[in-house]
Amino acid sequence: MITPATLFLTTLQTFTPILILLPTLVMAWRSREWRNELPERAFGALTWLAAAFLALVGIMQVRFFSSPDPRYLVAVTPALTVLTVLVVAAAPRRVARTRAALVLAGVVVVSAGLQLPTFRFRGFTLERDRVVGEFMSRWSPSSWLLWVDAPVAIYYSGMDPARFRSSDQLSPHSITSAREARSAALASIKTNDIRYIYYDEVPYSRVHELWPAMSEGEPFEDGGISFSPVFRYDPWTPTSGEPGLASRLRARIEGAYGPAILWAVEPSQPEPADPYGGGVP
Repeated sequence: MITPATLFLTTLQTFTPILILLPTLVMAWRSREWRNELPERAFGALTWLAAAFLALVGIMQVRFFSSPDPRYLVAVTPALTVLTVLVVAAAPRRVARTRAALVLAGVVVVSAGLQLPTFRFRGFTLERDRVVGEFMSRWSPSSWLLWVDAPVAIYYSGMDPARFRSSDQLSPHSITSAREARSAALASIKTNDIRYIYYDEVPYSRVHELWPAMSEGEPFEDGGISFSPVFRYDPWTPTSGEPGLASRLRARIEGAYGPAILWAVEPSQPEPADPYGGGVP
């Protein structure tokens, strides 16, 4: 999960073009001769295009996603790349082009260096899904359907993907009312014979929005359906003997997501009818 503290480094890792463009624009703006050489029409058109994309993606992210993530900005990468080329190409000869090249090369080198440990650190964010998926592969019965939004958990379960349903199918984000969304989800559980739900606090899953009480891990009932936890994965915590950086980083990454819980759901047992209609025999 992206936080304000990690947003810059994540952007540097995943969205280098915007960080290449910014120092280039600063250098061009400080030189009047360089600024005057910029192709106004092409530069202006691409600037407005990039700004429009950024605004659109920003609105969509605030509207549909719970946390900022630079990967949603990939749509503007071509425009920003062309903008950078136009700015560098317009540099007059007396301006130290080597300075611009060194700045850009520095951004690229730093970004590439940050990518080296990405796969290991990325594994910390996937560990919860892997463990839950392996549990499902050993425990889940051969029938019924499951509500799981995590592709990694589905992969490690080894089960037929046709047995899984997602939030987009059972309670789509187009339903904006919280009450209507939960009603639709309960109806979908009954009509699709969903018997297991994977609770995971990630932006693309709606389970944590519909039933925030699931984070407590205690059984409850809702709409005539009983919810009972069958497996729980708590965020990893380092021990006193663990090494420093990797241990603290894993604890911080996993701790940002909270617990991952697999729930069993089934229709609540109706109370037996009173043969005397409530009267005294």
